[in-house]
Amino acid sequence: MIDRITVTGPYSWRLETIKGHLKGRELELLLIPRGEARALAFLRYFGSMKNMNPLVKAVLEAIPDFEAPVYASASAYHLRSYKNAAERAAGYQPPAQYPPIAFSSLEPATLNQLCAWHGGLIRETPEGKVINAVAFASMDAPPELVWEVMSDFEHYDNFFPDSTTVVEQRKDDEVI
Repeated sequence: MIDRITVTGPYSWRLETIKGHLKGRELELLLIPRGEARALAFLRYFGSMKNMNPLVKAVLEAIPDFEAPVYASASAYHLRSYKNAAERAAGYQPPAQYPPIAFSSLEPATLNQLCAWHGGLIRETPEGKVINAVAFASMDAPPELVWEVMSDFEHYDNFFPDSTTVVEQRKDDEVI
């Protein structure tokens, strides 16, 4: 595999795989200084799994949703590796446990922009064990209507066309 990496700014680069089984893969890294002792990194990862082999092509044709989680985990893998190495070099020791995110206190304009990109987060330990994954979306509809759609389990097939959802019973606050 051969990659071409081009530095595109003081703290950014772009990588393109130009030869090999991942030909067509693209990564873009942007590092934003956050004072003298912190940096925030964004990594856009676009793979090219269709170039890998016939088996991967067949899987992607049968399950197209398989591709996005692979790219998300590849981004997380790369950033985790950079983060661990940089923090080790700086002598940083992470806390035993991070506090939960106070989602409602996050800055709305930035959240709306991130949501326009249909984003998500993968939470991992420094060793790469997945804690969980979170997707987020800002919806231009009243909360009551959004909740009505999200809790209308009887009609999930209308907006999840590749699924079959059967509600056997609804009782109080529970659905089977």
